[in-house]
Amino acid sequence: MVGPLPMDAFAALKPGVGTLTEALEQALSDAPDIAQPVQALLIEARAALLAVADGAAAIRLSTDHLNADARTLMGEVLGEGEVKALIKRPDGGEDRVLESVMPGLWRVLVAGDEFIEVADVPQILRDITTAQPLGLEIPDPLPEGAMNVASVLLELDNACRAFEVDGSEREVNLTLLPMTPVDMEVLDRAIGVGPIAIVSLGYGNCRIDACARRHLWTVRYYNTEDKQILNAVQAGDVPVAARATSEDMRDSAERLGEMTTSLFQ
Repeated sequence: MVGPLPMDAFAALKPGVGTLTEALEQALSDAPDIAQPVQALLIEARAALLAVADGAAAIRLSTDHLNADARTLMGEVLGEGEVKALIKRPDGGEDRVLESVMPGLWRVLVAGDEFIEVADVPQILRDITTAQPLGLEIPDPLPEGAMNVASVLLELDNACRAFEVDGSEREVNLTLLPMTPVDMEVLDRAIGVGPIAIVSLGYGNCRIDACARRHLWTVRYYNTEDKQILNAVQAGDVPVAARATSEDMRDSAERLGEMTTSLFQ
């Protein structure tokens, strides 16, 4: 029977290979039955990162075999990265996506079930937005005070339909357009508010929200004083500010390789 779990060693885990390895080695010494399943999952995750970086589809890794203490250790090892997402379910519940400190390696919590996903972005985010209705309705007549919103809505409608056909993406930078307050009200009503909210700190302070229409996202950037400096609507895939690149995933695999090599020497 293993003695008391050394939670002080687990609490010492911080982003960075050296500290993670030192803490894991301490955990291995004090509670190997807790740390060894986590090590095995890290090795599996490294292989998945390399595969996805080379073009494989997203890979889901189960954590069902981890007990509560091993899950705590895994959470400390993975840490908290630069991207997080909140998903509101139709039943009123909330699901969450959290990038680890190693881009491309995600913790996903859906309806009480937790798993690891290796991908540029978890598939659930794409699945939800593609379930929204396609296309936009342009009010006719437009309210008094509207100036440019009709052309913007037409452009976005064409863009989201084009993405459906050929994968081409389009971004409309509202910051650069002469939009009246009425224009913005009409636009907001037309695109609606979807069930996904994403925060990405990798490209500054970026807030991404799914619209209530398929393939449409609002992308807003803020400065250090929380003042909006860019406001755009994108038609296409999950915006790039929330996605890990192939290079990111290779770097993450290298980092995991350093960790596991040190641990198994």
